[in-house]
Amino acid sequence: MESYFKNERDYLLEILSKLVEQNTTNPPGNEYLAAEVVKNEFEKLNIPYEIHEKTEGRSNIFGTIGKGDKTLLIAAHLDVVPAGKGWETDPFKMEIKGERVFGRGVLDDKGLMASALVLAKYLKTIENSLNLKIVIAGVADEEKGSEFGMTWLADSGILKPDFAIIPDNAGNLCEINIAEKGNLKIKVKSYGIQAHAMSPEKGVNAIVNLSKFIVELQNYKFKYESNLLLDKPTMNIGLISGGTVANSVPSYAKATIDIRYLPSQTASEIVADFQQIGEKLKESDKSIDLKFEIRSDAKPLYVSPEHPLVQIIQSEGERYHSKPVKITGMGGGTVCKDLARNGALAICYSAGDLEFYHQVNENILINELLDYSEIMANVIQNFNQKI
Repeated sequence: MESYFKNERDYLLEILSKLVEQNTTNPPGNEYLAAEVVKNEFEKLNIPYEIHEKTEGRSNIFGTIGKGDKTLLIAAHLDVVPAGKGWETDPFKMEIKGERVFGRGVLDDKGLMASALVLAKYLKTIENSLNLKIVIAGVADEEKGSEFGMTWLADSGILKPDFAIIPDNAGNLCEINIAEKGNLKIKVKSYGIQAHAMSPEKGVNAIVNLSKFIVELQNYKFKYESNLLLDKPTMNIGLISGGTVANSVPSYAKATIDIRYLPSQTASEIVADFQQIGEKLKESDKSIDLKFEIRSDAKPLYVSPEHPLVQIIQSEGERYHSKPVKITGMGGGTVCKDLARNGALAICYSAGDLEFYHQVNENILINELLDYSEIMANVIQNFNQKI
């Protein structure tokens, strides 16, 4: 099989060059430009495909290979971050320098989209041996929250895989991300009584009362069970506002708190703790009136390292490279959370160096992109035997 994928170098670079040339900077996205490239390849390979848009121009495309009751999704995203200044090459013209390829998206994530199409080309040749459906997808809007991409696709049921491998965590093919902290945003609202600044005693200052809560929050200790793959939960008070003019006692103030929490915790428990802090403050100062609102809650992700799909990726990666493939977790988030929330077992495994994400002169080793295609082909064939 090795010679097959190494011989696909020119095909990979041809696709990647076309993808990079499509300016899908998000915002505004315009992923339809890159989706057209993917569509053309699916048509050449005789792979049936679908295109879905929540709004015009924000295209999501996926093709299906094989048949069976279970579905495995491999999804790269078609949007890219702004190019920025300081490039040594044209960011929207792929350029090869030695063993590396340069251009916006060659790593994040158009290079992996090209790898997935190389993989699709191979899988089509063995399609009759598959009792597992493989979906190769190019999705929109990953860089700005996936409202027009995976979040919508997963929550609406358009994409409903049993398993998913997302090539968007770098790691040079030596890291499998199976755990992510939850991301909880809580709005704290403080209510007071408006009054003239010359007689502040006639009012209740909502900003002052909110400040008392924030000060008390510095002593808060999370309750949690430690996780081997994730560090401790964190909290950041990132937004605060209140009042209208300086010569009026403010009757309203608010703060938004970003919390990254562990699988052993729940959003409701954290909010209940905050409410308890507010109640204790009110016992000592009846003027304090605080309300708490969950603005968003992306629940934690955790997949057992013993799951067959994780084990197969790890063993195939180590066999291919003759070096360890680590099981990891992250404090941030990926579209794996969207898929997991809707019943899929989703993990990240990818090529490339994390240090080049979103940087000028973005680049990746060409051989890593081909290696990814080959490793995934081995993983799929082995996993196919276990389904």
